Amino acid sequence: MDTGMSSVALGLALLAILSFGLLGWLALERHGAWGQRLHRLEDALAARYPRAWQKLAARASWARPTGAALTLVAVVGLVGVWTFAEVAENWQRTSELLTLDRQVNAAVQRLPAPAVAFLRLVTHLGDPAVLAVLTLALAAVLAWRRKGPDVAALALAMGGGAFWLLALKTSFARPRPVNPYDAPGYSFPSGHATGSMLLYGFAAWLVLTRLPERWRALGVLLALVPLVVGISRIGLSVHWVSDVLGGWVLGLSWLTVSLVVGRALRERRS
Repeated sequence: MDTGMSSVALGLALLAILSFGLLGWLALERHGAWGQRLHRLEDALAARYPRAWQKLAARASWARPTGAALTLVAVVGLVGVWTFAEVAENWQRTSELLTLDRQVNAAVQRLPAPAVAFLRLVTHLGDPAVLAVLTLALAAVLAWRRKGPDVAALALAMGGGAFWLLALKTSFARPRPVNPYDAPGYSFPSGHATGSMLLYGFAAWLVLTRLPERWRALGVLLALVPLVVGISRIGLSVHWVSDVLGGWVLGLSWLTVSLVVGRALRERRS
């Protein structure tokens, strides 16, 4: 594995560990038994290391604008930008990632017709029109339930994600692979991968943290949708592998930032 591919793999691993670890921690805080264990651990650390814990608590406070929210946004943002830059750099030069792009694209040309038909069906889950309708529907439900901070976080996730996607696509202006569907627009990063990560990831977060445990399977299914959509874009030859990786990185980074901001807004509101 060359240095560039190693950097991409390291960045993806760090971003996944950081984002899922952070979101898991925020989710566990809201569940009774696990939340109590976390608070007991915090109390024990505060008693054992009072001076250090006081400084850490000030930095980790959700009530302060320069506290936990700013710290976490900065960390996730830096890791996300670095990982995205590594993916972008490696498809623009001779590297193992560029070779992988070409090899996978050549291989998917031989997919059987039933597989292609399935991919053409599931890829619509990431269509801009579908995402827009589902976003408005979810925002309406949250507004009806008077979840203002969640509406703001959803708006930040989808609106900000659309802005970054357009800016990056225009900036890189990467041509798409040759495909029979005449897909419009530039290739990098994948809009379907980015949008599905943002919306279905947000919905999965809500299901896993706000609804009873019997809904957990639905949350897991929603979390898998971005993976399926991204693979469908590669299988239909409308995106390179690196396009989808870039979309997932962009979507996961911005989703995490948006959820952190939403958490900060809830704390300030309360």
